Amino acid sequence: MNIRVPHATEARTGVRSPAERAQALADTGPQPRDGAMCAVCPHAVARHDSVGLRFCHATLRGSISRGCACRSS
Repeated sequence: MNIRVPHATEARTGVRSPAERAQALADTGPQPRDGAMCAVCPHAVARHDSVGLRFCHATLRGSISRGCACRSS
């Protein structure tokens, strides 16, 4: 019996990194209204990347006070 092992590049076809998957979810999720401001930081919600959205949501849900992690700052 001859079992073929795929080459490393073949095995990764269609595989995305966690950051790529998070960005795809952020891009396809419900989008904020134009001009909607974040309840945590001084930036518009539309200007947040996936990390900024997650950080601000966690800050809001946890009722904690911490600095801004947005790239737009």
